[in-house]
Formats: sequence, C-alpha cells, structure tokens
Amino acid sequence: MEELSHFPGVLKTKQTAEGIHLQIEREDVSQRILAHIANKGFIRKFALEEPSLNDIFIEKVGAAYE
Repeated sequence: MEELSHFPGVLKTKQTAEGIHLQIEREDVSQRILAHIANKGFIRKFALEEPSLNDIFIEKVGAAYE
C-alpha cells in the first residue's frame, strides 16, 4: 500500500507487523482512504486513534534531538 504515502492528507506512514499506520491531517481524510482501499481486498481492521502522549512528545521535542 505504498500509494497511501502519497495520498492527499496523509502526513506519515509506518509499516508494522500488523499492517500500516497512517498519520493524517484531518478525520475526513480517513473516509477517503477507506473508500480507496475498500476495493483492494480484505480489510481486517480499520480504526481511528488519537495520538498517544508519547507520540505527541516525540513529534514536538524529539526532532530537536535527532
């Protein structure tokens, strides 16, 4: 699903053992992504999750230490 990294509204992609995690700009982007991937095959799980405090910290502060 590499094409999702270029999908409008997708900020970051991360491939994991479970699948792919996407960071998106707005919640409405998720509906366009779901419509796009629905015709591609079986979807075991599709969920919207708020970023964890750790994710927010790394995004705000971590970049300064890289």
